[in-house]
Amino acid sequence: MRLNAFLIVAERITRSGETHKKEAAAWLDEAQLLLNSAPAGAQKAYKLLELARSYIQIDAETAFKNTGRAIDTINGLSRQTVGDETQWQFLRNNPSDPLSVFGSDTRLFESLARIDYDRTLTLAGRFNDPALVIASQLSVVRTNLPPVRSQP
Repeated sequence: MRLNAFLIVAERITRSGETHKKEAAAWLDEAQLLLNSAPAGAQKAYKLLELARSYIQIDAETAFKNTGRAIDTINGLSRQTVGDETQWQFLRNNPSDPLSVFGSDTRLFESLARIDYDRTLTLAGRFNDPALVIASQLSVVRTNLPPVRSQP
């Protein structure tokens, strides 16, 4: 609960502008300390991804490091991705499925790619699960696609 509070406060401070980035960084550092002591698992991986997304606007290097830690945590999960149609049919997040944990929000890789495309593409390839590699690489590649034009 404290971790979620730190992330929410940091995100709101970050949205308020440049002048409050140090405050937001302090909240995110507190959240990171809490995560460091959390046991490895899908929940920790998901929160590391969320933390990395929050760091993007404040400290890109820390965002990349936390993304790498999240990938390592996901790679350490014992269960592999499963193709359960009922899970995806209703877009439910299954915390025991690494693809579900990652697939709940792909903005992280898109945002990182805007900072350093090649580094992000390499990072996306670090997943053990081929489905996660493809999903994350697609997120990266999507940043280079032209915007979709709407039909008149």
